[in-house]
Amino acid sequence: MRILNLLLMLVFALFALAQYNDLDGWRWIIMYLFVALTSFFGFRGDYNKGIIVLSIILMLGWMALLLPDFIDWINMGMPSIIDEMKAEVPYVESTREFLGLFLSFLAMTFHYFQSRKFD
Repeated sequence: MRILNLLLMLVFALFALAQYNDLDGWRWIIMYLFVALTSFFGFRGDYNKGIIVLSIILMLGWMALLLPDFIDWINMGMPSIIDEMKAEVPYVESTREFLGLFLSFLAMTFHYFQSRKFD
């Protein structure tokens, strides 16, 4: 699991780096770096379950706000959201954000279950 933690740390640090030119990038940089940092602490075997649970709850709440646009995207037949980097239609940005949150949620859920091994 230590290798997986290092891989998650690297991937989420790269996700954060990719946000530098986004208008609301600071929110994403903070979130992705938080997941990367949690992965680093997981590598060390040093989990804080309370912070992990709080972050999962916050991510679920944020995802709930984006869910209507994500469902609209699915109902449209899931048109490409990667053809252009600039989001011309509203569902593109919301869908990308929802999927980024979902990946972060999955990583934090993994960390939650890993943290239970250290109780």
